[in-house]
Amino acid sequence: MSLRKANKIARYSLALSVIRAISGPFTLFLLTLKLNSEELGFYYAFYGVVGLKNLFEAGMQNVIKLNFSEVSHQNIERIRGIFLFSFFWYLGIAVVSFFLIYNVGRLYFRDYQGVIVWELPWLLLCISSSLILFLSVIESYLDGMQFQIELKLIQIASSSSVVFLWAGIYMGLNLYSIALMQFASIIVLVAGVYLKRNIFNTLLNKVDEFRFNDYFKEFFPLLKRIVTVWFFGYFLWNGFNLISFKLMSPESAGIIGLTFALAKAGQQICTSIILGQTTLFSNLISKGKSREARSISTRFICFSTFILLIGYLAFLIIREYIDVLMSKTLPFEECATLFLFFILMHIYSSLNCFVRAHKIEPFVYSSILVTCFSLIGFVYSIYNDILLFLVPAITVLVATFWSLYLYQSNLKK
Repeated sequence: MSLRKANKIARYSLALSVIRAISGPFTLFLLTLKLNSEELGFYYAFYGVVGLKNLFEAGMQNVIKLNFSEVSHQNIERIRGIFLFSFFWYLGIAVVSFFLIYNVGRLYFRDYQGVIVWELPWLLLCISSSLILFLSVIESYLDGMQFQIELKLIQIASSSSVVFLWAGIYMGLNLYSIALMQFASIIVLVAGVYLKRNIFNTLLNKVDEFRFNDYFKEFFPLLKRIVTVWFFGYFLWNGFNLISFKLMSPESAGIIGLTFALAKAGQQICTSIILGQTTLFSNLISKGKSREARSISTRFICFSTFILLIGYLAFLIIREYIDVLMSKTLPFEECATLFLFFILMHIYSSLNCFVRAHKIEPFVYSSILVTCFSLIGFVYSIYNDILLFLVPAITVLVATFWSLYLYQSNLKK
């Protein structure tokens, strides 16, 4: 039964990934067609700065989902308590993140002297991103309470919002298009929740006694380790674009940003197959079915890595025959090194995903080292004219061996 559900979750995750895989290249095609390299630099810098909101979320979503996954559906009081905690948590960080990220962005972009209008698009993007952050309370509940299939269906519907990004770019809205897409995604998400409102019936009755601080104290031991990983993870995923935007020309930053986005899209598609199973793994482990969880995990890690490798090889072949890809992306050797970095990162993240299902976080130091050495190596490569992502790839390779050791250690338990 668990394997059947895992397969179904994987199919929906793959369907969502296929939609993103199809929409992603078309989005990038429109970007390369409608935006110049300078505008592309702003486009990816926007995403890098607004990604600061993940620092405010601080990894609490993972903690909440894991605690939901271990609660019996008969323990209604506990379910309502966790939900109320997540509601106030996300509400608070959404408000705080808006004001801080908006002002950080204004400071970051204030030195720009060109003709691109960025102030109002930035404000709208910060508003929409904060609303999406608040609505994470819905995802935490559905995923943690084993409604992964319903969540995937809502996410599939929400992915249609990319049409608004396309329309905005095509009509010349440029940087406004990002916020337009996010507002459309919010509307679709709310509509999906309304259609599946029966799932939330458990939450309607009043909690007899709720103390926010009690739940925070309970969650804090795991959170304090996850928040460190989360903090450095932000700088890892966004640091390359932010560094290139500051140390290189906007045109070069745009090329790096576009290539990085292509590679990351492929990695996220494959990693989503594993991430979609996390609360299922945790639920099985809490029921003493760790062997079954290990079997499912190993199967999907191998499958997703193979898919990612094939996808990257296909891109390297195709780019040689499409002039616009050759002119707007990194050279062949740089692309190959970047893809190696992301393949290793996928394996590293997937192994970590299963280990974290045990409600432990042993990756604090490895996350710090991966981020620091990857970004320092990237800066070194810029100044010394060597392959940009060679040092980051070597760094992740070393970290992957450590994750494999921890993965095998949990297999023996």
